Amino acid sequence: MKDWLALRLLRAVLWHIQSEQSPIYRAAWRPSRFQLPVGWIYLLLLLSIPLLRLLELGSGVPFFIYRDQALAVVGVGGVALISLLPYALLTAPTAAGIARLRLTQTWDMFLLTPSESHEVITAVTAASIRPQWRAILGGLLLNALLSAGAALAAALGLALRGDWLWAALLVGLSALVVYARLQEAALSLLSGAPLGYLAPRAAFVLGMLFGIGLRLASPLVALLLGGNAEGLGALSAEIVRLADILPGNAALIGAALVVVMALLLGEFALIAFVPSPLSAAAALAVFVARGYLVRRWAARAESA
Repeated sequence: MKDWLALRLLRAVLWHIQSEQSPIYRAAWRPSRFQLPVGWIYLLLLLSIPLLRLLELGSGVPFFIYRDQALAVVGVGGVALISLLPYALLTAPTAAGIARLRLTQTWDMFLLTPSESHEVITAVTAASIRPQWRAILGGLLLNALLSAGAALAAALGLALRGDWLWAALLVGLSALVVYARLQEAALSLLSGAPLGYLAPRAAFVLGMLFGIGLRLASPLVALLLGGNAEGLGALSAEIVRLADILPGNAALIGAALVVVMALLLGEFALIAFVPSPLSAAAALAVFVARGYLVRRWAARAESA
C-alpha cells in the first residue's frame, strides 16, 4: 500500500461493511440500536439558509431581526459540524471497539491471524462504525464536495482581485484539497489503535476529541499564518453586495467567510488568504507532511 494510501484505507472500511465477508469484521461486530440522526442534521443545515431566505423574500416579512448575524452563525456552525463530526465518528468508535476487544483478549488474537495489521484495524473500524457508516460516508462526501467548491470560490475571489496566477493555481490544486480531507479521515481511522489501550468509555471520549483535533489542526495553522485573509476581500465584498447584507455587518460576514474557508480548505486556505510563493510552499509542505504521517502510522500498525 504505497500510493493513495488514505483512499485505500477508507475503501477497505467500506468493503468490509458492504461485503461482510471478513471473519474479523463478523467477530468484532456488535448489534447496536444507537444511531445519531446525523443525516437529517446535515440535510437541515444545508437547507436552512436557502429556505429561510426564500420565505423571507416571498412574504416580505423579515424573520430575523439580526438576520445577517444569524446567517453567519448558522453558516459557520453548519460547516464546522459537517467538517468535524465525520472524523470524530471515525476515531471514537474505532478506539472504543479496539478497547473492548482488548478487554476480552481477542485483539491480540486478531493480530496473530494471517491478515495484515492495517486490515485488522479497518475491519474493526468497519464493525465499530457500522451503525453510523452512512452518516460518516455522507459527511466525508460533503466535505469533499464543499472543499472543492470552496477552492473554486476562493479562486474566484483571487480572480476578482486580479491575481489570476494564484487563482489558476488554487483551481489546479482543488484535487489535492479533496485528497487532504481523505488524509485526515485516514489519520482519524489509524489513531483509534493506540487509543484502544484505554478503557472503552475513555477511549471513546478521547477519540472524539482526538478526531476533532486532527481535523482542526490545518485550519488553525491557516488562521494563524493567514493574517487578515486579504485574498478573500473581493469575494467577501461581492457576497455582501449580492446578498443585500447591511454594511454594518460586512465585517462579520467577512470574518465568517474566513473561518468557513479555513475549515473547508485547511492548509490550502493560506493561498486564498495571502497569495504568495511562501504560502503555497507552506500549504504543500503541510499536505506532504500529513501524507508522511499517514504512511508512518500505517507502518506502525504493520509492525504492531
